[in-house]
Amino acid sequence: MLNLYHYKLKTWSMYRFFWLLLTLCSFTYSCTKKECGPTILKGKIVDSVTGEPVSDAHITFAVEFPSNKHLGSEISYNVIGNEWAVTNEQGIFEHTFGSDAISAWFFEIRADGYLYKHVNFGVSTIYAGEERECEVPLVHSDAVLRIYVKNQTGQQPDVVMQIKNPSIYAEAGLPLYYSADLNVGQEQIIYVHAVGDEHTTVSWSLGKIISNQLPPMHEDDILMVKNDTVYYSIIY
Repeated sequence: MLNLYHYKLKTWSMYRFFWLLLTLCSFTYSCTKKECGPTILKGKIVDSVTGEPVSDAHITFAVEFPSNKHLGSEISYNVIGNEWAVTNEQGIFEHTFGSDAISAWFFEIRADGYLYKHVNFGVSTIYAGEERECEVPLVHSDAVLRIYVKNQTGQQPDVVMQIKNPSIYAEAGLPLYYSADLNVGQEQIIYVHAVGDEHTTVSWSLGKIISNQLPPMHEDDILMVKNDTVYYSIIY
């Protein structure tokens, strides 16, 4: 009789424990679901010197999404996608991410007359349900590098170019790379926004890559001219 009493008491205690755990989990889930609103990143793109708004700036966001199990394995990998926004006449943007976004951050910003800007991961990172407002300055370009590329011999269709410049590096966090895939007789013109009175290194090679292991075939140092266009030709 005593054993039966203890058994019933133990069963009732376990029942109460699991009921309490289930209630707690349900409460936690409902609270999280209720409090987790939309994920919004908004703000303003401005000129780094004047503070004036930059209109029609194209913003690319990197967005982290959950994914299904990778190739049937037990390990799941989150995937990174892209979403976009464009500033209005006041330089203002606002973007609401999808409900399945885990996190998001600025990836790059492009605007006519300004240097390409890459934003480091973590500087602008927001997570699901958060809302953040920020102001991002862009460096105005007062010099242009015009690169004329032509495949004259037909020996190799691919050419890769690397542009190194102090201001470009500061904004992009790395050299700029361009490529062209030209058949014999074809030509292409590339415009690079830069800053005047700065030395710019243009490197190029036939092929698809320039690296420490594969140095460029050609390299030239150019002094950018303020309020002017510098012409550079690659004919191969």
